[in-house]
Amino acid sequence: MLQKLKEEKLREILEKGSKEFAEKGFERASMKNIAKSAGISVGVLYKYYENKDDFFNACLEDSLKVLSEKMEEFISWEITPRERIERLLHLVLEFSRENPDAVRMYHEITSSSFTEKARKLATHIESISAKTYRDYMAALKEANLLKEDIIPEAAAFFFDNCLMMLQFSYNVDYFDERKKLYLGSVYDNDDVLIKQMMLMLDGALLRRD
Repeated sequence: MLQKLKEEKLREILEKGSKEFAEKGFERASMKNIAKSAGISVGVLYKYYENKDDFFNACLEDSLKVLSEKMEEFISWEITPRERIERLLHLVLEFSRENPDAVRMYHEITSSSFTEKARKLATHIESISAKTYRDYMAALKEANLLKEDIIPEAAAFFFDNCLMMLQFSYNVDYFDERKKLYLGSVYDNDDVLIKQMMLMLDGALLRRD
């Protein structure tokens, strides 16, 4: 008979799974270790999830819910374009600090171990932010706030690339070291980093007149 788990326990299992995948990668992650750390038997874990792929997808879906909420928050702001970009940078850093395992899982998906599933996962994951940023850049273009020679779709793509690398630099060792190498004394100063990135994005995207 299936052991019925409470919502709190299911949440804990997903958190333990995300941590395992983030720290060890998909191939080295162990369902046995995840079950043990969550205080359940591996048999119970497999009653809820068919296999490791199924469980990884569940962990991924859980983190995407948080991302969707952040995107909805971004859309709801009734502020100027420059204020919106600056607040989004704060939101990205907040998400990165509060959800490090989700960011590391995202980075794991970009690795060679996910070659076969990469395109499918990319379409699923990126569709949330891609639509949000494309629509936003199109709205800026329509309002004559985006620089004249900028294509909204390209602006959305490069804008998201900047935010993606910012997230990685706070949670993935390689990119954290890279950030330290480039930034030196201001490496761990979030306020300076956001101000400088804001100046770059503002100057690159928005009209001055």
